[in-house]
Amino acid sequence: MIDPTDFAAPFGDLPVPESLLALLRFQNDIGDGNYSAALTLTDDDHDGLRYGWSEDPPSCPG
Repeated sequence: MIDPTDFAAPFGDLPVPESLLALLRFQNDIGDGNYSAALTLTDDDHDGLRYGWSEDPPSCPG
């Protein structure tokens, strides 16, 4: 079980998206690794989420 405060810490002053918090609550309820073979939230090394996020809208090819 991951404490939401621990999960949010790497985001610093940025808010954690509600969809990630909802997924974390779901994962805490059923157990990590029980809902996806490819996705599990952790409470370490979230720098990629914080620093890799772009404020630019996605571009559509074409």
